[in-house]
Amino acid sequence: MSTALFSPIRLRDLELKNRIVVSPMCQYQAEDGTPNDWHLMHYGSLAMGAAGLVMTEMTDVSAEGRISYQCAGIYSAANEAGWKRVVDFCKKFGVAAIGIQLGHAGRKGSTLPPARDGLPLTAEQGAWETVAPSALPFAPTWHTPRAASRADLAKIKADFVAAVERAERIGFDLIELHAGHGYLMNQFLSPITNRRTDEYGGSLENRMRFPLEVFEAIRARWPAGKPMGARISATDYVEGEGFTPDEAVVLARALKARGIDVLMTRTTDTLIALRDRGRMANDADATLFLSIHVNAANPRWTNPRSARGFETYFLSDAKTEDEQRVAEMENEADRFLGEAAAPGDPLAFVLSDMVQNLYLRESSELAATVQAGMRAVHPSGNDRGVKQAGFAVLVTAHRPAVLVELGFGTNAAEATWLASARGQESLATAIADATGKYLADYARRLGGASPGGR
Repeated sequence: MSTALFSPIRLRDLELKNRIVVSPMCQYQAEDGTPNDWHLMHYGSLAMGAAGLVMTEMTDVSAEGRISYQCAGIYSAANEAGWKRVVDFCKKFGVAAIGIQLGHAGRKGSTLPPARDGLPLTAEQGAWETVAPSALPFAPTWHTPRAASRADLAKIKADFVAAVERAERIGFDLIELHAGHGYLMNQFLSPITNRRTDEYGGSLENRMRFPLEVFEAIRARWPAGKPMGARISATDYVEGEGFTPDEAVVLARALKARGIDVLMTRTTDTLIALRDRGRMANDADATLFLSIHVNAANPRWTNPRSARGFETYFLSDAKTEDEQRVAEMENEADRFLGEAAAPGDPLAFVLSDMVQNLYLRESSELAATVQAGMRAVHPSGNDRGVKQAGFAVLVTAHRPAVLVELGFGTNAAEATWLASARGQESLATAIADATGKYLADYARRLGGASPGGR
């Protein structure tokens, strides 16, 4: 059955194979703004997946426009060369179109990366001066930005134009202007952060003026056949003071009149932290917990694109470097999902460890059964076996729990099969049947009992 989600869509001269888009997410792995092997692995694996379009993280148009010193940029020849390498790889081996999100952090710049608390840099740490519509700090303990002069505005606009020219040379298929999340363009739009008394502040028309000028300038430099988008925050959630949904509609119409093709409205994310997923299974009194993933090759391997196969993990100490690598890669999401460590209460830790040990054997049995089920349907024929490692997503699941790696998104053939309806149906059926077999075997062994909370 055909659905709109999986149907092609055309945006100007660009046709996407479906309407699934991988949204931008900052990686905080760049060096002087230049993407590296991390980005090659990250975006390369995404480009080989099921999405029609993969968007880069917010990529800053100047060094001073970065959130942190590890943010990606597109303001130097080195940045351009780094992105060219990533995009060429994605287009050679991937199936998705590649878009770039362009932005400027404004007063939210000059910070440590989130993994180091995201706090403002000190002078000793290399802090740089930030600019904003008005000299208002992001928080009381933050640095105060300089109110942007007309010369500052002209430079910022020129930086965006130069970034678009680089993006075209690199080969990006789409660009998106980041005008949300409290960054510079959003700072102009919001009356909370924009207290200017010139033509760029005050009324909605004036507050929209600079973001619209930037959009017009980059639309004029971006090829007519390539689409452009923007991301906005539709509300400040401050009644009577902030940017409102009604104002967002006016902005959307103004952008449409200037040639926008896609408008993304997003104010916040609802994400489930890794450890909360196991807790949800506990709260629901679930019988089992399975976490489904797609693997990625280590870019330092001799031939990472050839890595293939499937494996199933249960929670225990890693025995090999590869098991540890996979756990570290999966646990990296903790940096963005708001929970980077287990609870600090020693008694809670001991009790949790005791419960996990109680289910260790059953988790191992479940992993073996699931692995055998995938073995019967997986085309790679490369059974990587049952393994163990310290996955954050399994730590809080007080019941038999496994993490399943379906295959390698970094392997072109395997990624194509994983993205296909046939591949997904085959694996889903195999895992469901294996789960049923495990439950039946458990009931026979223990006289009808259930392994989880039921």
